[in-house]
Amino acid sequence: MVAHAAEIAARTAPVKQIMRDAAAADPAVRRLLREDHQRRYLTQQALVDIVIGPGSLRAGCDREHAVASFYALVNSDGYQLLAGQLGWDLARWQRWLVGVLGHELLGNAANSTVP
Repeated sequence: MVAHAAEIAARTAPVKQIMRDAAAADPAVRRLLREDHQRRYLTQQALVDIVIGPGSLRAGCDREHAVASFYALVNSDGYQLLAGQLGWDLARWQRWLVGVLGHELLGNAANSTVP
């Protein structure tokens, strides 16, 4: 699930950057970005519900926290930051996301390092 969502975020990163730049001057583009964020949140909410489910979350992690974590981490902004600024490739970003989200949502210690 994370790998697929990360691929989409990476593919859309250049378009999203253009939209963010245009949104500074264009209310219609701002509205499109807002709608895109809302759609992405609902999609990621459904993914958390379907793929992870409430019974699998670590103690202290509820559905709202799981969805917020996924939403905050798996997006084109995060990809742009780590790929564009630090030179990470998609595979490295995906491994990092799996490790961080596995730890944060499921309590997994495995896959928490990024080779």
